[in-house]
Amino acid sequence: MKDENKIKAELIKESKTLRKEREKSALDDTTKHKQLEEKYQSFTKDILDASKVGIFILNSDFKVVWINNALENYFGLQGDKIIGKDKRQLIKKNIQHIFEDPDEFIRKVFATYDNNTYIENFECHVLPKGKRKERWLEHWSQPIKSGLYAGGRIEYYYDITERRQAEEELKNSEERLKILFDYAPDAYYTNNSKGIFIDGNKAAEKLTGYKREELIGKSFLKLKLLSVKDMSKVAKALAKNIMGQPTGPDEFVLNRKDNSKVTVEISTYPVKIKGKTLVLGIARDITERKKAEKALVESEKKYRTVFESTGTATLIVEEDTTIVNANKECERVAGYAVSQLVGKSWTKFVYKEDLQIMLSRHKARRKDPRSVPNRYEVRLIDAKGEIRNTILSIGIIPGSKRSVVSMNDITERKQAEEKLRESHQKLKKTMNATIETMSRIIEAKDPYTAGHQQRVSQ
Repeated sequence: MKDENKIKAELIKESKTLRKEREKSALDDTTKHKQLEEKYQSFTKDILDASKVGIFILNSDFKVVWINNALENYFGLQGDKIIGKDKRQLIKKNIQHIFEDPDEFIRKVFATYDNNTYIENFECHVLPKGKRKERWLEHWSQPIKSGLYAGGRIEYYYDITERRQAEEELKNSEERLKILFDYAPDAYYTNNSKGIFIDGNKAAEKLTGYKREELIGKSFLKLKLLSVKDMSKVAKALAKNIMGQPTGPDEFVLNRKDNSKVTVEISTYPVKIKGKTLVLGIARDITERKKAEKALVESEKKYRTVFESTGTATLIVEEDTTIVNANKECERVAGYAVSQLVGKSWTKFVYKEDLQIMLSRHKARRKDPRSVPNRYEVRLIDAKGEIRNTILSIGIIPGSKRSVVSMNDITERKQAEEKLRESHQKLKKTMNATIETMSRIIEAKDPYTAGHQQRVSQ
């Protein structure tokens, strides 16, 4: 727009200079008049015709005496065919139909011809058709007060299409932002440095229980929206906002209009809106989340109590074989402290001859838990390097790749079974030796009976 005003000023200045030169020239001085005409033609060709500003020059009868190339392009006219034409008739016949609102265009332009004493300025919308492009033009016209066309009028048409498109895009952008603001799932609001509400969205209405009209212009302090214990946090947040710093997310207890309370998480951001520094606040109702967190903590406490009090050594194992949790009973079985087990791979504690079968079952279980047994015997190596016989019970935690492993130490039972087996073998050998000795004694006394007794024992 600055370039257009500069061009306009140059045109007016040059026109005045030409008028003065023409007024000084004698009409009977043919040579001087010819030079002036050549200078005028050079001026219109080199400057006015090259201008992007469309120009109409009308005489005192409002007939067209000159138009430039830009004007021909904007209105779809041919200069040599309209020179000398009455501008009113030209508008009615050739021009009015190109505008979105032809009646309004005629009303404003014709008024300047009826009263050629003032400067007119307005915008008009040219509609596309055929080769004619859609564009926005700004009309600016004023009376010609002196010179060859005194009593006439000069009209300028500036192409402001890019500016209008930018304005339209800005308007659309603001409308989109307004929609996003109004229908955001979280409560959005703006306030000034004193805590007075400037605006709020639908979620803010729902969260507070107040209508937007009840919030705007009110201070959250006056409405007592926040609890007294949160006032120091509010003051600190406002102080940071005034210094241009964002805050949060911070937790606050919000007092709703119906006196119910909700826990909210608020973040604030200093923003510039129409030259004013405001605070954009985003509040999220986290009441249900806080309840869920509390329930989760209680559940974890119960789980930990069961996990530690089960009486069975229990591990939680990741898909990559890492032990992520272990209870105290594991210390008794493995001889390692819990801290020495967690974060390690269980493969480091398995007897090497049992390792491959355990790994294959570990992988297969994550593909199809039913494809491998969930209970089997495995030998482990404890902290002393001794073999511990255990029975493992393994299950996949639903919705994960983790598994729960319960270990039942049967080392003492296995040792007892081994001692019993050895004792049985010894007893069997003793019995066999006793029978053989008795047979020999009897055979020495009565060979017939001894042989019979030996046959019976066999």
